[in-house]
Amino acid sequence: MKPLLMNYLTKYWVNNMFKRKLKIDSIIMMCSRVLIFLTSSNLFIVTGFLLLIVEEADSRVGGGHSYGRGRSSGGSSSGGWSSGSSSYNGYNNGGGAIFEMIYWFIRICVRYPAFGIPLLLVIFYLIYSYRKNLNKYSDYYSTYGGNSNTSSKETSALANRTREYISIINQNDSNFSFPIFKDFIFSLYSQLHEFRAQNKIENLSLFFSEELLQRLQTESKSLKSVDEVVIGNCQIVKVSKDKEFLQVKILFTANYTEFYKDGSSKRFVLKDTWQLRRSVGAVSKAPEKISAHNCPNCGASNESISFGKCQRCGVTNQEARLDWLVYDISSVREAHYSANNLSPMLSGQIIEEGTQLPTLRDPQIDISVKEFFPVRDELEYARKRFEEVFLNLQKAWSEQKWELARPFETDALFQSHYFWIEDYKRKLQRNHIEKVNVQKIVPVALYNDKYYLSFTVRIFAEMIDYTKDQKGKLISGSNSRKINFTEYWTFIKGIGYNHKDAKTKSMLNCPSCGAGLKISMAGNCEFCSSKITLGQFDWVLSQIEQDEEFNLG
Repeated sequence: MKPLLMNYLTKYWVNNMFKRKLKIDSIIMMCSRVLIFLTSSNLFIVTGFLLLIVEEADSRVGGGHSYGRGRSSGGSSSGGWSSGSSSYNGYNNGGGAIFEMIYWFIRICVRYPAFGIPLLLVIFYLIYSYRKNLNKYSDYYSTYGGNSNTSSKETSALANRTREYISIINQNDSNFSFPIFKDFIFSLYSQLHEFRAQNKIENLSLFFSEELLQRLQTESKSLKSVDEVVIGNCQIVKVSKDKEFLQVKILFTANYTEFYKDGSSKRFVLKDTWQLRRSVGAVSKAPEKISAHNCPNCGASNESISFGKCQRCGVTNQEARLDWLVYDISSVREAHYSANNLSPMLSGQIIEEGTQLPTLRDPQIDISVKEFFPVRDELEYARKRFEEVFLNLQKAWSEQKWELARPFETDALFQSHYFWIEDYKRKLQRNHIEKVNVQKIVPVALYNDKYYLSFTVRIFAEMIDYTKDQKGKLISGSNSRKINFTEYWTFIKGIGYNHKDAKTKSMLNCPSCGAGLKISMAGNCEFCSSKITLGQFDWVLSQIEQDEEFNLG
């Protein structure tokens, strides 16, 4: 519509209102209600934009009103424990503030149409664009197994099914620990992709069948390396038992970059289905002895393993009597990006896709929280610990001093992240993390077993995130604009252990002996030799899962 025609129609509408002796405020009030109804699904997105525009307009047209801002941040940390809202950017004044804001906006449109009506068109265009993006992401989630359409009934069914699967395994193995099992599987997944391009896949032959390893070796001949492995989610989808084996089927949603010998590369989004089995009579070892990096019998490093046999103690595991054995892998994957000399992960094409998705919470989470945290101070301590771990890990990552992260992660997760840091160093790049702010931490799920309490939370945060090379050239991200994102983090703590038992409350000292914190790569204090990365004294991070892929499995 041309500007002259727009102005003519506006003047005609306003003049007719006065001719009919209708009060302008009544008309505006009515239009406000209509606009709220029409844009209800987009109010919180539009409101943030309107507040910025209307505030500026107020100074120009004399509106002179102020509105509730919600949480704000300037680089300092401020966590807020939540009962499970899926949005952290709402307004404290609720619907009344939104109604009042729209009332004044329409009033501007009526009294200053030359300014207000073009602005209104811009707003509706933004709503249209936002809706279009939501539809695009909805297609993505339905195709790649995201959770945007997961109903509360489906969430409840999935959580209950997971408990049933764990129960079946526990009936055959009272030592089975679900968080430790997932920690083991995460580590095994990352190692497989790291090793298959380095001609080291035989070092995993105690955990994979010979036939499967031969197939993987054949498929990996053209590879130079596999980097940037990110596991979006891992869930148990089936547990069965026959006379010989207990069998578990696991679904991974993940992505990684394959670099080829011809200099090209591809970034893959994929679903991997792993099938594992273990002899019915086998029993899980103690948590500190479970590792995908060592022989399950003598503890020798995987460098001592080749051709399906530990060269140190001579054992094999092809019959799955010692530990879990992966005997089949099926993949559905799609290449998303390609490049020659630049990692697709750093090409600036990666976006935060799941931030606006609703939080998936175990229907029993509130009951579990009351059971395991009868004293509110304990729950508040857990929240503060999670936030402190989150901030310390971001600092260690940005400074590329990953040894500083050693006290806060399990062995498997630390090794996986350490590989990422070394990859950055090898490429002479550094991922800068600045002005980190924790917006909210939402309880999601609590599990307990013989050894551990496992607590999954969704962390809402914002930060400046960008990558530079050694010459200071910006490779990806923005060094001035903050991004908002969420992730699901799972922490574990030993049953029977309490942070109050620690010799010190400082995160810079060993909780066992109180000496200055100096942790070996094995997770032991170098002064008292206590293992502090298995949750004996406090919560440690076990897994990080992506919001667009997370499921309660």
